[in-house]
Amino acid sequence: MEWIKKIQENEDEWIQIIQKMGESFYAKDIVQEFYIKLMKYATEDKVFKDGKPNMQYLYLILRNIFLNYHQQKTKFNKLNLDEVEIAVNYDYYDAKETQEMQLQIEEEMSSWTYFDRELFKLYTGISDKYRHDAISMRTISQGSNISTQTIFYTLKRCKEKIREELGDDYSDFVNKKNNKHKTKL
Repeated sequence: MEWIKKIQENEDEWIQIIQKMGESFYAKDIVQEFYIKLMKYATEDKVFKDGKPNMQYLYLILRNIFLNYHQQKTKFNKLNLDEVEIAVNYDYYDAKETQEMQLQIEEEMSSWTYFDRELFKLYTGISDKYRHDAISMRTISQGSNISTQTIFYTLKRCKEKIREELGDDYSDFVNKKNNKHKTKL
C-alpha cells in the first residue's frame, strides 16, 4: 500500500479538481472518499502507468465520486403517503359562517360601481375560490398603473360601505378572521 501514499502527495491537486467541479465545502471529504475507493477497488497497476500516476484513471474515479455525491445531495426523499399522518384543522361551522358572510358582502358589492367592485375583489380575493390571501395595494398599483393612494381610498370607502350595511356581523367576522389568518378584509 505504499502506492497510496504517492497518490496522497497530490492531495492539494485533488482538492482543487473537486473545487473546480463546484464543491468547495466538502472537497476534502470527497478526496478522503477517493482514497478509500482506491484502497478498496484499485490496484497499483491501474493507478500507475510507467511509474507515474495515471491521471485519466484517477480523474475518472474522482469525478464519479463527485457525481455520486452531487446526485445524493440533490436527490429528493420519497415519502410513503400511507405512513404520513395528515392533520386538518377544519371547522365546518366556521366555513359555513365565512361562506354566508361572503355572500352578504357580494350582495352588497353588486350595487357598487364596476371599479370599486373589481378592486375590492382583487384586493381581498373574496370571489376567487382558488385564492385565500389578499394582494397588496402596491402589487395592484404596479400591475394596473393606478396610484396607491387611489387604491387605498377606494378600498377604505368600500370597507365603510360594508360596515354600514352589515354592521356588527362584519366587524365580528373581520376580527375573527384577523385573529386566525391575519387576512385583509
